[in-house]
Amino acid sequence: MGGESTADFASVAIEEIRLNGIVAAIILAVFAGMSEYVTMWTSHRKKEYGIALANAFAVLRSYYF
Repeated sequence: MGGESTADFASVAIEEIRLNGIVAAIILAVFAGMSEYVTMWTSHRKKEYGIALANAFAVLRSYYF
């Protein structure tokens, strides 16, 4: 998702739909992390725990740094 699309969604959600800013941020965070969730879920199903764990640490690292 590009920066302009993210900003457009946030503007529409907050100003036109009257969502709380925190709720809009949570929605954006869920959709932004969707690929990581799918990768971890598929890795667990295939019993590739190393890939799932590495992906989980990569996600945590990208959020905090």
